Amino acid sequence: MKIKFVLFTLVLLLFILIGCQKQDEIAKLSSEEVIKIITSYISGKISDKGSFEVEDTSENRIRNLQFDFVHELVHETKDARYYACVDFTEGEVRLDLDLYVSKEDGEHKVSEVVIHKVDGESR
Repeated sequence: MKIKFVLFTLVLLLFILIGCQKQDEIAKLSSEEVIKIITSYISGKISDKGSFEVEDTSENRIRNLQFDFVHELVHETKDARYYACVDFTEGEVRLDLDLYVSKEDGEHKVSEVVIHKVDGESR
């Protein structure tokens, strides 16, 4: 009788673990979804101000950027955030920004914008 109870308990725990794993897999975003969130965020900012404004803390100023494209490669961090590189220009200057997407209040949205490179030079 004890063996049946132990086996039943182990099988039950196995089903629970499998169910939790599937929930985590369902929660993950595809690259296309992340790019769509980022593109929508950029479009909203541009339509509001006419350009994509980003604070450049290294130069202590606001940059007014023109959107070029989102790189297709999307990265996932260990803390369940995603990011993609996005190319912009400001006049003749090319900038590579990393836009991070995380889940806030039950919704995935852009949570951080980081200037990664200016004219090919890493920050």
